Amino acid sequence: MYKIAFDPYLGSYHFHTENGLTYACHFQDWTRELSPVLGIYDIQVCEFDFTCQNPDTQNCEFNKYNKHISATISQLILNSFASELRVITYVCDTSDGRHKIRHKLFKHWFKNLAEQENYIRIPIEIDLKDEMSGFSASAHGGVITRKDFPHMEVLQKEFIDEIPNIFAQKIGILQSS
Repeated sequence: MYKIAFDPYLGSYHFHTENGLTYACHFQDWTRELSPVLGIYDIQVCEFDFTCQNPDTQNCEFNKYNKHISATISQLILNSFASELRVITYVCDTSDGRHKIRHKLFKHWFKNLAEQENYIRIPIEIDLKDEMSGFSASAHGGVITRKDFPHMEVLQKEFIDEIPNIFAQKIGILQSS
């Protein structure tokens, strides 16, 4: 596992690999942007964002699995679940064609959680088409929470079932249904 530093100015975590790559991880609180019902139950929904700040695609480390990166990300996600009311979501969009690889990495990181038996991951696949413009988008993702999360029905109705609409708004299209 790599040494993790928190940057309070940016609100993100950073770590450096032995091959000179720098990664940033951020938990963006989306609760205020979502259904007010979630707030009534004190549910906090955070989107996990993970980026390489200097993606040298020629660097062999950037293009392959690294168990130290995996352990570091798993630890960050594990540390974020201090409260049973926290939910982590991630979306791997198709903007760069690497969405399936990133989704596979998230699944792997989830498997690596030190206390995996205490967590659940709900996979999400989104396919949207705007009939008017012909624009389409798809994404893979998931929702991760603790198994002792007390309001799963509320989370399902107020957030998980609404993810396609949230994604459509995020990328600026209206979903045709």
